[in-house]
Amino acid sequence: MDTYLSELPIVSAQAACVGPLIPAQSVGLLRASCGPTIGQTGGISLWDSKTIKKGLNSHRQPKTDLKFTASDSLSEKAKLLDVSATLGAGILGGLVNVSGSAKFLYDNKTSARQCRVTMQYSQTTRYEEFTMDRNITYPKVFEDETATHVVTAVLYGAQAFMVFDLTADEFEKTKEMEGTLTVMVTGIPFVEIEGVGSLKMNDNEKQLSDKISCTFYGDYDLELNPTTYMEALQVYKELPSLLRKRENDAVPMKVWLYPLAHLSKKAAKLEREIHKTLITKTESLLEDLVNADIKCNDLITTTTVNYFPDVRQRVRTLQSLLQVYKVMFLKALHRLIPAIRSGKEQEQALADVIAIHHKSPFTATKLNQWFENNQNELYLLNLFTQQLSGAPVVKYSAMLSKILIDPSIDILVCFSFTSLKYEDPYLSTLTKFLKVPEFENLVQVTESTKQLWFQDQKLSEKIRNNLSTFRSFFLANKDDPEIRFIVVSASDPSNPGMSVHFYKKGKMVDRAFEPVSKPPAPKVDIQDRNMILSLQKSPTGLTVRFRVEYRTTQATDSEADVEKWEVIETSDAQENFTLTGIMPANQYWVRYRAVSEAGVSEASDSVVFIHQGKLHFSVSKNWNWSFWSIINELRTQILGKLCTSWWSLSNIQTEMSILSINPVYLNSRRLCFFKHRIPITKVKALYIHGDVILNSVGVVEKWKTSSFGKGQCSGISHWELSNIQSDVKYPLCKPNQPYFYPIAEGLKPGMALFFQGVVPVGSKGFELNLKVGPNERDKNIIHMKSYLSDVAFRNAGWEKQEWIRDPIFAEGEAFDVFILVGQIGYYVIVNGRYFYEFNEYIPISDVSVIHISGNVFMNTFAIFQMDNATLTFDIAALM
Repeated sequence: MDTYLSELPIVSAQAACVGPLIPAQSVGLLRASCGPTIGQTGGISLWDSKTIKKGLNSHRQPKTDLKFTASDSLSEKAKLLDVSATLGAGILGGLVNVSGSAKFLYDNKTSARQCRVTMQYSQTTRYEEFTMDRNITYPKVFEDETATHVVTAVLYGAQAFMVFDLTADEFEKTKEMEGTLTVMVTGIPFVEIEGVGSLKMNDNEKQLSDKISCTFYGDYDLELNPTTYMEALQVYKELPSLLRKRENDAVPMKVWLYPLAHLSKKAAKLEREIHKTLITKTESLLEDLVNADIKCNDLITTTTVNYFPDVRQRVRTLQSLLQVYKVMFLKALHRLIPAIRSGKEQEQALADVIAIHHKSPFTATKLNQWFENNQNELYLLNLFTQQLSGAPVVKYSAMLSKILIDPSIDILVCFSFTSLKYEDPYLSTLTKFLKVPEFENLVQVTESTKQLWFQDQKLSEKIRNNLSTFRSFFLANKDDPEIRFIVVSASDPSNPGMSVHFYKKGKMVDRAFEPVSKPPAPKVDIQDRNMILSLQKSPTGLTVRFRVEYRTTQATDSEADVEKWEVIETSDAQENFTLTGIMPANQYWVRYRAVSEAGVSEASDSVVFIHQGKLHFSVSKNWNWSFWSIINELRTQILGKLCTSWWSLSNIQTEMSILSINPVYLNSRRLCFFKHRIPITKVKALYIHGDVILNSVGVVEKWKTSSFGKGQCSGISHWELSNIQSDVKYPLCKPNQPYFYPIAEGLKPGMALFFQGVVPVGSKGFELNLKVGPNERDKNIIHMKSYLSDVAFRNAGWEKQEWIRDPIFAEGEAFDVFILVGQIGYYVIVNGRYFYEFNEYIPISDVSVIHISGNVFMNTFAIFQMDNATLTFDIAALM
């Protein structure tokens, strides 16, 4: 029989008869573990040394080979070593020891996130052959039956395997990382010989190379084995010269064997080989067990598994059972393979063992089903803990005890998983299966069909609902220093799935506590200057009282303090509450929370409104009853108390700096600019005088990049600009949101309408209409659209229009409009100036609707009438 070492069979005679051609130091050679080591004479020889020396022929046979693989399977590794299926069976059965470069056979990945590329570098130096035409010196070897083959030829050389590993942060990135690693490893031969420094890498590649580890298995004598990618580069460049300098250090790479049975009928012989199909099935079976072990390793390193000791223990148990089963299976192989080769057993014995495995609970299908169930459980646990990020997971009871005795914690609320400690039916089945000592006697075990907590649909829904309530409660109270929230695993069969444990001052108050949750929005009724709130108890938990929160923001206020709320707690859970002292013309936001013994609920939705009431303004001492004096006084009072400035004070205060030039903008349009004639650092004061009312003064920082400077740039969206300049959170009207306001008794002489808003940049126009009804074809008295026109709409057609061509509204500008109702017509005042007078076409008492639409932000609308000493306003409501 003429064969390579990689095809060397392991037989019942325990060893091949080894000629003295193989040096004793056969590093890197596969060895038989149950007899004399291949590569050493082991005391067994057919010829004396003198005869061997005469029959030995030797010649040089230099060759270098380089291979790469990204596979970590045993079959792929065997291909690199040129190991046949026959010898592979011996390796699988533990009948072959490995050393030197061949040790890489047993270097397996430990994580599915681990990317691996292996580089094989091999050299051959000489070939030695023994001519068997001489008389045998020691024929007694045949009678001993201690060997089946004699070594007739040896190929010497050396090889090295460098295993490169890179672990991805996430499973999803493994393929991508494996591709990158392959590119970097296969590129090693192309590195310039001058040195590692000549390798061109970008920053990402340099960072990646630092994360790549290297494990070296070789027949070369190195001063230091490489452990990093950069060290491996240097070693690779040195390998070709190492063997050339020390050829005597070459080791046997391949051997040729000759069957002793061809020399003597008395010699032991190989009865049969094991069929390759059985060997392949055995390899696949062991690969499945290795993959299951890798999955266990990955699970144990996950954060969620480590949060919950019961889950971690189940993974550990499975891993231990896998190890026991693997040992039992290998023992069976160790016993059967030599027996089959010697003829003492039939191949069917190995086939039976494989069949037992496929009927066992250790099959890949059943293992994967357990891992899938485990992933489902972990997915839910991970989802729940992420939803409660900020609430620490307390793993051990000792840690919980420390929290309970902490005097600074008045209330402790625990989200408790109550069903994590259970007997896993699959693990129980595995345990029963392994109780039979001998593999061939193993029998099939009935598997339990018990449903686990995460497989119960109703229980999962209950947990999700309770989690939503708990999370809402947690977010509402997490900043309270006297309340602590944690997540724990506490077995409680009476409350399957989960429950909320409520502790007060270290003592358990409720094992199934139900937190209060978000109540419905309040209903508001305004009576005089009181706000009557209709509240409702929380749909969950026990409401002991309410916490009412309100905020009043005048139109000139900024959104910067949007989260500042005034708080009032009720004394009990009565569902009607009166909020006193509300002022007309102020925007109000009101909401409330349900209060329980353990904390407050999430706030209800806010109700936003403006008090539709009477607002009284006192006139100044220099009051006179001339028409324009009244109008100016009126406008001053309204702008000062009801309206927003065009550029709000909050926006101006946040943008302050010094300009290199002094541009002048008038109503957001650039008018001119002044060059500095006095050093700007000497400007100390701003002086304003004359007949003017100035609502806001501020300094704008970084003018060119501010919203104010951008206001005149082409292409600016009118949405963007107007949202900045119209500093009211809830304007009455905005683009694409029309506004209707009913006038119950119609207009009357002596009444006035006031409007204040902003025309957005890019506006295509807006409409302000006084109509007799809300429908499109109802009579229209005044129609305003980027200019003023007085029209009457009768008999399905427009009558003659009165219109003004002089533009009174500009893009990007604020405006205010008075419409004064006279006995026979209407007076229009725009931005404090008398503008036009329109005659009455339709009786003023028929006007019942104010309609605003188009590209405009209308911030304020008020209806008012004069008294002798006061001005009284009816404020339009948002509700």
